[in-house]
Amino acid sequence: LGLTEEELDLLHEAEEEMENLRTVDKIAMLLIARSYNLPLYKTTDINEITWDAEAEPDYEAQRLAYPQKLLWYSAREKDLALPAAEMRELGRYIMFDHRYEAALEHTREAVSKFTDNKDKRAKNNLKAV
Repeated sequence: LGLTEEELDLLHEAEEEMENLRTVDKIAMLLIARSYNLPLYKTTDINEITWDAEAEPDYEAQRLAYPQKLLWYSAREKDLALPAAEMRELGRYIMFDHRYEAALEHTREAVSKFTDNKDKRAKNNLKAV
């Protein structure tokens, strides 16, 4: 594709952030589905997801970066043992909190920078022709 190192880094950054968001999405979906006793037999990627927040490499940094965040997922066994109403609240919260929105914005910025770089290079190449 002829991508520069900077463009590859931007794509990797966006991909990594999106993977983190997909994990949060799956955790939220599982929490809410389980809170309503909905069957998840057709969605094994959601049903079998595991998590342990304390094992995440940026666990402490995340807590420091978002002191206003009220609810955090912890570990699969603990979160799925919560009362149904608390599971629903946690599932909704982690999908719509400051951290999630910041991650989405970070992804948008990386993709935007990537496309801007590609556009500039394409225009420069056309001018050179």
